[in-house]
Amino acid sequence: MIINILANAAAWLHRERHARAGVALRYNRIAVAGVIALYGTRGRTDADQLQLGELVTGAVIDDWILRAEDFIIAGSFVPPVARDTITEIATNKVWEVLELPGEPVWRYSDQYRNAVRVHVKELSQ
Repeated sequence: MIINILANAAAWLHRERHARAGVALRYNRIAVAGVIALYGTRGRTDADQLQLGELVTGAVIDDWILRAEDFIIAGSFVPPVARDTITEIATNKVWEVLELPGEPVWRYSDQYRNAVRVHVKELSQ
């Protein structure tokens, strides 16, 4: 019973974030040669350490939080891959899906797998 309440609350919060804070995007999938029109919200991930030559520092990585259902193709989840691109339609800014050392390019954003968090780097200013 409690799990259903929490799952329903997580799904509701995800829908509300998507509806109220989402921006229109184009997701260009290099693995399946296709473009998906979707909405997403910006996020950031704190990286523990980043090696820059001899300097070790903390880092902040840009993310997009996207609906997991937007990655279902022919009934199967097809995850984001490095070098996919995301374009914000209103600003025409482009981000590339980023592969970090020791990190996957994406992860589920919640335990109920409503959303995926995709690590990106901005290509255009």
